[in-house]
Amino acid sequence: MKGKDKHTWIKHTLTPYFDGHLWRKYGQKVIKDAPHPRLYFRCSYREDRHCQASKLVQQVTHDDPPLYEVTYMYEHT
Repeated sequence: MKGKDKHTWIKHTLTPYFDGHLWRKYGQKVIKDAPHPRLYFRCSYREDRHCQASKLVQQVTHDDPPLYEVTYMYEHT
């Protein structure tokens, strides 16, 4: 999925939860050989405005502060 879809992009950041949009966590998954779970979020306005935006958050380093890889899918409407 990474880089194959024009509606998907990846960002590396120290602050994955504060990107100027409202998100609702709807799940998490333990990934094999990864020390931290992957977190799943969707736009808080999914129902009201039919917004399809979502993101996956995965911690990739143990540094202080840690680095996160955030995969965004679709733009906010």
